[in-house]
Amino acid sequence: MMAALGGRGLARTLRDVISRRRWQDAGVAVAFGITLAVMNFSIYQSFARIPLGIAVTVEFLGPLAVAVASSRHVIDLLWVGLAGLGVALLADGGTRVAGGTRLAGGAAPGSHGGPGLVVAGIAFALVAAAAWAAYIKLSASTG
Repeated sequence: MMAALGGRGLARTLRDVISRRRWQDAGVAVAFGITLAVMNFSIYQSFARIPLGIAVTVEFLGPLAVAVASSRHVIDLLWVGLAGLGVALLADGGTRVAGGTRLAGGAAPGSHGGPGLVVAGIAFALVAAAAWAAYIKLSASTG
């Protein structure tokens, strides 16, 4: 349905890119789309392995890194340290869940694996964080 409704607009846009040689604009748009795909794939893979709250907290490190990189105040490093401490306390090595119950083998709730699954979940959340940071930077170019 989208192709039927937007097909002519897409064809016109592609002709415009080719005729005006706006390859840089097209490259930014493609990079933006790839970044969105990687971000979504990674966070959903993370959700499958670790609790939602921990995954989203780790993913939020991406926008936090962008904010810190663009900051010009030393006091902001204190806030970053506190945010990092919060992430570490929340994650607690990925083996503690709400109520203080420690899971057998370090598995995430609802998962069927051990600590390796938790490490993979954190790794996917970190990839999602990096993709979110790239998304923020690319959105300025895309806009």
